[in-house]
Amino acid sequence: MKSFSRENAIFLLALCAAFSAAAVSLALVSSPRRAADSKIVGFIAQKSNNVEQRSVGNPIWSQIDAKYPVYDRDTVRTGPSSSATINLGDGVEIAMSEQSMVFIDVSQEKKRLRVSGGLVSVSNARKSSPVRLETRAGSIEVKEGNVQLRDSIGGMNVELRDGEASVTTDGETVTLSEPSILDTASSEVRTISAELIKPGQGDVVLIHSPGERFSMAWNCADNDGARIMIARDANFERVEVDEIARGSSFAATLPEGLHYWKIADKSPVQWFSVAIARAPRQIAPVNVAFTYLDALPVISFLWSEVDIAEEYRFEVFSSE
Repeated sequence: MKSFSRENAIFLLALCAAFSAAAVSLALVSSPRRAADSKIVGFIAQKSNNVEQRSVGNPIWSQIDAKYPVYDRDTVRTGPSSSATINLGDGVEIAMSEQSMVFIDVSQEKKRLRVSGGLVSVSNARKSSPVRLETRAGSIEVKEGNVQLRDSIGGMNVELRDGEASVTTDGETVTLSEPSILDTASSEVRTISAELIKPGQGDVVLIHSPGERFSMAWNCADNDGARIMIARDANFERVEVDEIARGSSFAATLPEGLHYWKIADKSPVQWFSVAIARAPRQIAPVNVAFTYLDALPVISFLWSEVDIAEEYRFEVFSSE
């Protein structure tokens, strides 16, 4: 049993105040410098592992978490085995897989995104407000719908899932108005004939133990003979599964981490994460009693962090 005298309580309160001041000071030091007129244009809707943000003119990258604000002319990037989703409002959402980077500029009439590396998906629900994407291979105007960008040999794959988009490379413009994949290096357009249903883009598949199976499903005009491929990278150089499926589902056993999948020659690429559902561990206080004289004691409750958790439900109850 622990007891607190009045002097101990005053000391603890002073110590907590000191730690709070230090935490505020540290937050101010580590937060990116911003101009006084910086404008919030969105927020981080989902984040997994290492995601960083940098303001314009600032060389320092700062770690960010889910629900953090995103400002005009910010750059957001993801590290290895990491992903993020940015909500820009007005029906615009950006889903980033690992090692992707996006510069956001909404100061013009159109939202402008400079995209590089990795695999980036952009959804635009408002036809009246097109989104312009700038890449090393050219520019894409997403008038409405969902477009995914993925590096290819000598160019880029532009995957239109729905809606309409115009792709301009080397002065030539190609308009995509049905689900299809454009390879900018060869100018070849392939029709998408398979829809990946689950896991969805950026989903987290929770398993209870290593080796547990989970179901993957798709919809295809001709399900017999569909070739399902799962890999550790978006270019499918580190293939984990390459099988001819019967029907429209597959029972997978995969390790924790980021994975990519597709129905070969029929679907775009999607990514998802596998994680073991681990409960947080209580750190403090554990099996401790507190007594006090006048003022209630200040008690800090600590528990281990769960990577995939965005929020926790905290409960305190009496045993009497």
